Amino acid sequence: KRIATPRPAVPKELDQVVAEYLIKQSLLGDLGYVREESTARKLGLGRTTLRHTFSRLAGRGVLQHHPRKGWIVTPVNLQDLEEYIEIREALEITALKRSFHLLKQDVLMSIRNGNVPGSSPRLDNSLHQYIVATSNNKYIADFFERYGLFFSILMDHAAPETQLVSEMASQHNCIIESILANDLESAITHLRDHIRSQIPIVTKLMQPKHFEDSNSTHDTD
Repeated sequence: KRIATPRPAVPKELDQVVAEYLIKQSLLGDLGYVREESTARKLGLGRTTLRHTFSRLAGRGVLQHHPRKGWIVTPVNLQDLEEYIEIREALEITALKRSFHLLKQDVLMSIRNGNVPGSSPRLDNSLHQYIVATSNNKYIADFFERYGLFFSILMDHAAPETQLVSEMASQHNCIIESILANDLESAITHLRDHIRSQIPIVTKLMQPKHFEDSNSTHDTD
């Protein structure tokens, strides 16, 4: 009897690396179909590995496959962004309500320590994953697994400026402080404001000139 050989484990960060590269190229204005050979060469991957990754990314909303044409990065527009934010807000607030009394003080304080506003800011986005995971609702988790990667990468590229990073760190800490104070309504208000504040930030990213300017200060290729 033949024993099936298990496939090698896929590095968890592989989808992130490939998605970041593809979305970045798309934002720079390369909106055509993705060339598998050149993409695999650029990222140091085999084409089989790349195809498997593309299939996973299609399932997570990053890519679209057009029969007989190939792969294309999912276009983003204001309507898509607003609809995503609307559903994200509703689900994440639901997750916060479900998890509110289960969130651990030491974990929250650790996340707070990772969010440092000011002239040399640091940003820790893990608060959102922690709230969703602690809510223990598979349908909420599935939504963020399905769509979260694409929009989180957009946000990372949209907010490189020190002031924006500082503001987002401060917003995270306001949510955490409200939770630590056992004030659910305040935590919901701060969470809602934080999520909605991302619409104008990502909208600005849709202007190619903005991305080219910010990219020039971060990309050393």
